[in-house]
This record gives sequence, structure tokens and C-alpha cells, in this order.
Amino acid sequence: MVKTTIDRSRVRRVFASVLLIAAGMATQNALAQRYSVTVLPLPEGHWGAQCYSINIHGDMCGAAFSMERPYIPVLWRDNRVIKLPLLPHPRSEDGWAWRMNDLGVIVGRVDGEYPQQAVMWLDENTIVPILDRDSSGKDINNSMIVAGEYAVGFLDVRGFIWKDGDWQSLDPIQFINQLNERNQIVGGTNSRSWLWENGRFTEPVPLHPGARAQYSGINDLGVMVGWSHKEVQERHPVIWTDGVPREMPITRGKQNGVLFKMNNLGEAIGTSYSNPNQTYPTLWRHNLATEIADLALGPYSCEREITIDIINDNGQIAATIQYRDEVGYHVARLDPIDTGLTLWGMEPSRPGRRNVVQVNHATPGGRVSLLWGTERGEPAPMNHCNGAMIDIVDPRLAAIAVAGADGRAIFNVFIPANVLGLYVLQAVDHHSCEVSPPAWALLKTEN
Repeated sequence: MVKTTIDRSRVRRVFASVLLIAAGMATQNALAQRYSVTVLPLPEGHWGAQCYSINIHGDMCGAAFSMERPYIPVLWRDNRVIKLPLLPHPRSEDGWAWRMNDLGVIVGRVDGEYPQQAVMWLDENTIVPILDRDSSGKDINNSMIVAGEYAVGFLDVRGFIWKDGDWQSLDPIQFINQLNERNQIVGGTNSRSWLWENGRFTEPVPLHPGARAQYSGINDLGVMVGWSHKEVQERHPVIWTDGVPREMPITRGKQNGVLFKMNNLGEAIGTSYSNPNQTYPTLWRHNLATEIADLALGPYSCEREITIDIINDNGQIAATIQYRDEVGYHVARLDPIDTGLTLWGMEPSRPGRRNVVQVNHATPGGRVSLLWGTERGEPAPMNHCNGAMIDIVDPRLAAIAVAGADGRAIFNVFIPANVLGLYVLQAVDHHSCEVSPPAWALLKTEN
């Protein structure tokens, strides 16, 4: 066991200022509509990189790859890339930076001669070991508590939780997915999943009795995300609130979907897919799912493929991009921009009740239509609104609302009890003829 000394008074001062900044930034960006894509630089001589974390300041960390050295730990800050130091002994040759908290402290591992070593980067120049055994730091919260994994045999690992140099095993958890500010941890094995809290293990409730379910992430409110099977072996995206599962919609009518992470604003990221090799990165805003490709500004689908990894409380998303005509991967940051007509809500997404849908950035005082259908198709012109292109096959009118002085239109739509299944929605501003990106809703009486 290793005892690490940290200047905790400095950490507390920084933490207090971070909380004030984070609260203001989260409020400011709570209704952001679109995303700008910033491709971040690679270290010189490296052909690719992968990002695993983004904090409230938009700082990101991960690993970069080259032909000379398989992987090195890196930090992206202020749109520049910084190589993180390794431990000062021959065993330390490579490394991964797995997760970073809002104080800028990073946990990960360094590799070289067996075994690997769990480490903490207190800043971009200072590295200290965490666990003096074959181990890896996988997550860290703002209380400086670490969750990670350690080897118990040549081919077996277990999870651990670490605080001020003392640690305990999380057996039977093998792999750590996420640690939140309540010191709750979600993780599991290849076949099972658990929430760990104060020594208690709780398995996820599936969408169908006896089916398999798995937690992928947990926010600071204790809301968990992941996936569940139902009667067949298809993965359905799920949010667990107070342990109760709620199935989320899948875009484009795909058969499978997985939620990766969720911030404290109710935004979740993941993917919808039928073929694992053809995925559609997706953002869930409450009970509506929208593909990232429809929200990202600038050239997108024809030039590059994108995967998304984690979202912060600013709505910023860490992503990995692969250009279609290049070998290698780039790290990108998706920054929310408070502009553009976009759908939010669909509360409570239940038939036989009135459901609230919100549209932002409409023309103040102008009429806004909410259209719906069961299938997304090629964009087609909309009658009576020059330039409006609708992505819904045979669109039907659900409701009309008048936007307020703030450009916000609220729809209170009554959904008949017999309307069940997956539906695609779009809003049209009749003054500007702007059309919102398609958003998918799943209408179910129960899970």
C-alpha cells in the first residue's frame, strides 16, 4: 500500500472557486441548441489519440498513439495538447490518462515493464503513484476519491476505491465505469453490473424480468444510465431514477441503443445502431433523442465519422473523429451554442395524457408547428413555407403554438391512449421557415 501526501488546503480553495464557476456555466448553457466542433491537435509525431474525460472547464485528457511508443498520457487545455509526465524509473514508458476532475487532477496508469502502476497527475507537471501494485486509476471526483482496478492474478482484476492513501477492494466488481460526487460507483463484470454505495451492491432492474441489464454511468444526482435486454437480445437505452428503469427512444428506428454518460442537466449521450460497425451518436434531452450529426454545425457526415465519450455540466461533449480519407483518430470538443430551433422535453412521454414539448429560438410572437410521423426519410419541401425541408415521411400536424417574447414555444399535446411506439418530431417556424432537427420520442404506457 502507498500513502500519498497531497496539499489538501490548496485543493479545497480551488474546489470552492470551481463550484461557483460551474454553477454559473451550467445555468448559462442549459438551453444550448447546436454544437460547434473543434478538432484538437495531436502531439508531434503521433498518428492518433483517444479522449476519455472532460471537466467543467472543457479540459480533456486521454492517450495519444505513435509508431515509436504505443501510447502516452496527454491533456488538452486551451486548445493545445500537453504531454503528461511519467514516473522517473525505467518501468514507466507509456501511459493512459483516464479521468479528470474539475480541479484539473487526473488519474490513470503508466506502463512499461510488468506490472502497470495507478498514478495521479496533480497538475500537468506533477505525477504521484496511487496504489503500489499492478493497478490503474479509472475515475476521480472533486473530493479526491479515486476508483480504479487492480490485478488479483495474471488474467483477473478487481475494482477498488481509494482515499488519502487508504483503499479497499470492490470485489466482485472487476471494471469501473464511473464514480460520482456522492462516492457512488457503477461497474461490473462482462456479464453482471452493480451500483456500489457504502459497501452495498445493487444490480440494475432490467426492462423485462430475468433479462440482462448494465449500468454505464451515473451522474451526481444518482441517476444511472446504460442498457437492458427485453424479450430478445437487443440492447435498449435505459435511465434508472431511484432504481426504476425507463426505456429511452432509439433514433432512425434502429434496433439497439446504449446510453454512455449523463450530466446533471438531464442530457445523456450514447449511440443508436443496428450494425455495431454503423452507429449513430445520439444526444438525449429528457425524453427526446436527436442524432449528434443533426446538431453539429459545419461539414460533418460527408467528411468524418464521430464517436462520443462523455458530457460535462456545460453540455460540452468529448469526441473522437476519424476522417474518411485518413488513417488515425483525432480528438474533438463539441461546444454548445445557444442558437437554432431545437426540440426539448416530451414530458412525460405517456399516452393518454398531455405531453409538454418545448421549442427554443423561434421568432418572438410567431407561429410554430409541431409535426410528427413514424419514419424519417429524405428531406422534402414543406408546403406554405418556402425553404423549409422536412425529414419526416408523410408528416402530420400535432399542434400549433405561438412563441413568447423570449422565442420559446410550449406545446401541450394530448396523446391518445392507443398511440404507442416510436415517433419522430420536427418543429417549423412559420416566420423564418427554420426547421428543427428531427427528434425521436418513445411512447409507452409502462416499461
